[in-house]
Amino acid sequence: MEQVQAPGTPGKIVAAFDSVRGFIADVRIEMRKVSWPTQDELKDATKRVVLMTVAIGTAIGLLDLVLKKILVDGIAALTR
Repeated sequence: MEQVQAPGTPGKIVAAFDSVRGFIADVRIEMRKVSWPTQDELKDATKRVVLMTVAIGTAIGLLDLVLKKILVDGIAALTR
């Protein structure tokens, strides 16, 4: 006598676990191919990112002050 399964439930669960297992195996294979930076390269890149962030932040802040002076204070002076 054949056993009758409920429609879809166990087969879908097994297929989902097989799919996840395959994905994790593929990720492990790809992660072995990654060329990781050395500690010195990582420190150098971090310093550059921090320096550029500070420089761009300062430039945006100064531009904001200049435009505020021109647009807000300058136009207010014209209306007096």
